[in-house]
Amino acid sequence: MEEFEEFEYQPKSVKEIFIEMKNIVELMVDLAYTA
Repeated sequence: MEEFEEFEYQPKSVKEIFIEMKNIVELMVDLAYTA
């Protein structure tokens, strides 16, 4: 697991993470309807 220690993690606020998840879910739903 040493390779993960080199990865530079940039923390985000929980709000930003939820906003990104919401955007991704909406995009997936749109693609599912158009498919």
